[in-house]
Amino acid sequence: MEHGGGLVFGSNFDNDFRPGLLFVNKRGVNKSGFPLEKQHTPATWTSRYGSVTIHTAPYQYAWAGMNEAGLVISTMQLDETKVPPPDERPSLISAAWVQYVLDTCATVDDIVAAERRVRVNYGVDHYLTCDATGACMAIEFLGGKPVYHRAEDLPLPALTAGWSYAQCFDPRYGGARSPARVSVLAAPLPQVQRMLKAEAAARAPSGVDYAFRILEEVSADNTTWSLVFDVERRVVFLRSYKNQRVRHLGLEDLDLSCRTPVLMLDAHAGSGDLLKRLQAYSHKTVLRHALKAVAFHKPDLSEEIVRQMVEHMERFTCANHD
Repeated sequence: MEHGGGLVFGSNFDNDFRPGLLFVNKRGVNKSGFPLEKQHTPATWTSRYGSVTIHTAPYQYAWAGMNEAGLVISTMQLDETKVPPPDERPSLISAAWVQYVLDTCATVDDIVAAERRVRVNYGVDHYLTCDATGACMAIEFLGGKPVYHRAEDLPLPALTAGWSYAQCFDPRYGGARSPARVSVLAAPLPQVQRMLKAEAAARAPSGVDYAFRILEEVSADNTTWSLVFDVERRVVFLRSYKNQRVRHLGLEDLDLSCRTPVLMLDAHAGSGDLLKRLQAYSHKTVLRHALKAVAFHKPDLSEEIVRQMVEHMERFTCANHD
């Protein structure tokens, strides 16, 4: 939503898995996807932009984040997702693709172009993204093809878990092409109610504090954390179920070059400005988190594979020191 000429982007993470890690990702890093399945050729790239991301999975697998160009993206579950079939493109799993987008894209147009280069090979997710120009887009993979809602096809810049964007505007489920025409109380399904509440709130005077109030309005019993991104100022704001204090971290205060170590922080830790609370990357902490996360989200993966995955990411090198 717009406020004072700038863009504010908010998102809740609703999940029964509660741990999380925040990372400061550097520009100019040579990266590659981890080959979970032999039939998929992992993508390789060099990060063009630094970013701040929050994770529920191993390092370099992002749930949401903002890069220094002002591009923001967040993920929600969509079980009807059907990713594109294998083709000549290299590929990444959904969470790695989100990091790839933040590493290489500055605008929503860049994301469309990036999808033509790198295929999502696994995921049950859809995405909402906005850039510093104020352009926003919902991204879904349905029937093996990317579906983009943008400009006039994005009457409401919001997304809800479990339902496709189009379903939330379907009159059969209580939605409408213009959600403002439908009473929240008349909407029979919670997914539609959430979209309508967000739409009504987005039309009111807003700011970071108001964005947190919107997120609280549409929160669930298992809302683990709420994020608000001030795109104009490049500041990330965070509040979690375990730490209700609103904390913040400004990208412009960070050294995003490869001259300094990767920094991280427990997603539930700290208060106020998190700059001085950031800690150097810890293999022990990341591995422990990765083992817990994978055991919860994808228990068929062995502990040895998880270790290999973490070590793979830790071997990334700097392309330069600018």
